[in-house]
Amino acid sequence: MDVQADELTLPERQLWEAFTAAREVDLRTGDPDGDDPAGGADWGPERTIRAEVIAALLLGARETEPGRKAGVTLVGARITGSLELDNTEFECHLRLKGCWFEQRVNLYGARTRQLSFSASHLNGIMASLAQIDGNLRLKWCHSRAEVSLVGTRVSGALSMDEAHLVAADGAALDGNRLQVDNDLLMRHLTAEGRISLRSAHIGGSVQLRESQLHGATGIHAPDHADGLPDRGGATALDAVRLQVGVDFTAYRLRTTGALILRGAAVTGTLFLRAAQLTNPDGRTLDAAGAQIGAGVVLDHGFTADGQIRLAGAETPSRIVLEGARLTAPDT
Repeated sequence: MDVQADELTLPERQLWEAFTAAREVDLRTGDPDGDDPAGGADWGPERTIRAEVIAALLLGARETEPGRKAGVTLVGARITGSLELDNTEFECHLRLKGCWFEQRVNLYGARTRQLSFSASHLNGIMASLAQIDGNLRLKWCHSRAEVSLVGTRVSGALSMDEAHLVAADGAALDGNRLQVDNDLLMRHLTAEGRISLRSAHIGGSVQLRESQLHGATGIHAPDHADGLPDRGGATALDAVRLQVGVDFTAYRLRTTGALILRGAAVTGTLFLRAAQLTNPDGRTLDAAGAQIGAGVVLDHGFTADGQIRLAGAETPSRIVLEGARLTAPDT
């Protein structure tokens, strides 16, 4: 990657010089409204850094200093161009906070350590088949295109707490065959579009507390375990054959569209206490053939406006429905 040091802009030179000691470069002005990355497209050249400069640093364009840990730590930048790191391997950390991205981040097949895009506005992430030897942080992110983590391996936790994912015509998050050794944290997340976790393996818990999932209309999960067709509607979460090492916790979850857990295996408890599931044209909860190790909790104001399907599901404990309200569509 051909980036010449003498052609760098002032903010790029700041980042270039800070890289060898992983020092933070903060381009914020101190004005909360002006620093909101939702308006990052209008930030000027004093806050603009080319994506190719970041990639060049991570891939060895700048010599590191012995005994010092290098890395990119950048706050409040407008990042232009596409961050192309596909099929690369880099050990330097990448921490981008409150940044605005013009184009998609491409980490397809990459291998690295900790990655953080906290509070940034993204134009989608392609990180399928990537290997993250640590944590992947997307907390407080806003993505206006699909986040693709198909077959991705995260050896730590994946944090998407309070993220806002938008892809109304399909998958807001495609995590089919995703492997996370620790927890998958999606508390207070908002998704406009389907979340897909087919055949994903989560070593810890799945946390969806107080999240809102608005499924894509006309998107359905095929291969029903009972052989019956779905009545229709949207799919909010497609987690067919999901494996969870501890609990699946979704207190006060709100869904528009089906919550599909067919053939899933949850070692602990499936908690949907006070959740509100809506899909009047189809199924709200489809856990046919699921194996739940420590019971199913659908109580304390749990509501379902649509079909619930539990055919062939197994749990050695009880299904708690105290205080639940179930409304089936006309058949």
